[in-house]
Amino acid sequence: MSIFEYNGAAIVAMAGKECVAIGSDLRFGVQLQTMTTDCPKAYKIHDKLYIGLSGLGTDAQTFHQQLVFRFRRCACALAESLYGMCESMWRPDMEPEELFETLSQCLLSGVDRDALAGWGAMVHVITKDKVLSRTLKGRMD
Repeated sequence: MSIFEYNGAAIVAMAGKECVAIGSDLRFGVQLQTMTTDCPKAYKIHDKLYIGLSGLGTDAQTFHQQLVFRFRRCACALAESLYGMCESMWRPDMEPEELFETLSQCLLSGVDRDALAGWGAMVHVITKDKVLSRTLKGRMD
């Protein structure tokens, strides 16, 4: 088993018209055992930069903390089950709301086919003026 499959994850990002969006499932588990259901895998680095990290949960958290630390000093991924759906639904220059809907549908569709992901999702749409974050309800098994 790959270390990337140990905790499981569903992460997707898309670009729209003057905006981007990133989303992830909320399940944290060890193989098929769910430990908690409030663990997003899209991490905020700063107001306009988010990163999606899958793989071993502790490694992802450590890497996120290192990125934030280095950014603050300097400034003073995708689950395979998502590819087909994303390729068929994404199109250039989507407005923020349309990008949110498209990314959300792709993410939830991928989560439905991945036993190691689930328990809802968190989606962030980033524009030049603001960040809109929404929690999605999804399958809960």
